[in-house]
Order: sequence, then structure tokens, then C-alpha cells
Amino acid sequence: MGVLCVGQVVFRHFYLVGDRERYRDWLPNWGAIALSFVLPNPVFTTASMFGALLAYGWRRCKPASFDLYGYAVAAGLIAGEGMGGVIGAALQIGGVSGDVLGTTAGCPMGYC
Repeated sequence: MGVLCVGQVVFRHFYLVGDRERYRDWLPNWGAIALSFVLPNPVFTTASMFGALLAYGWRRCKPASFDLYGYAVAAGLIAGEGMGGVIGAALQIGGVSGDVLGTTAGCPMGYC
């Protein structure tokens, strides 16, 4: 996989130039793919897919607005997810997390 990733970088920088530069958007992000294989649950990949589809639609419908706010919104969502994880960890350590005091009322068939 390492050779494939290095090969893609060389391919992108030396072959996809000029008129072929528009094809760079179709190359995969190997860091995100590797992270999805390392994590045992699909939370990261699901969030990444949702964010990518949202960004694609936003950039296609309102490109000026996306250029102005898109990356700031993405950074805010990533930071919010991180802060939510820290708060969830603190609640778990404090013994008042959702699995102790929570309910499965909103979960389909008690999945949560």
C-alpha cells in the first residue's frame, strides 16, 4: 500500500498537470481510507461520507458561499466532535454517562 500511495503522489504531480489537472479531484485520500480500516467502528467513515456529500452539494449549489465558509464550517464540526468526545469521556469517568443514567427510548429496537 505504501508503494501505491507514493505512486499516486508521483502520478498526481507529474502526470496530472495542465489539461489533466481536473482529474486530481478523483484520486482517493489514502490517509482517510487507512484510518477507516484502523478504527473498529464505522463512526469515522460515516461522518466523513456525510461531510463529503454535504460539501459536494454545497460547493455545487453555492460555490461562492462554500469558498467563504466551507472550510471554517468543516473545522468547527471537527472541533465540536472532539469536544463532544472529551465531554463524553468526562461523563463516563464521573459515572453519569448515557450507559449508566441514559435511556434507549430513541434507539431502534434497543440497538443503543
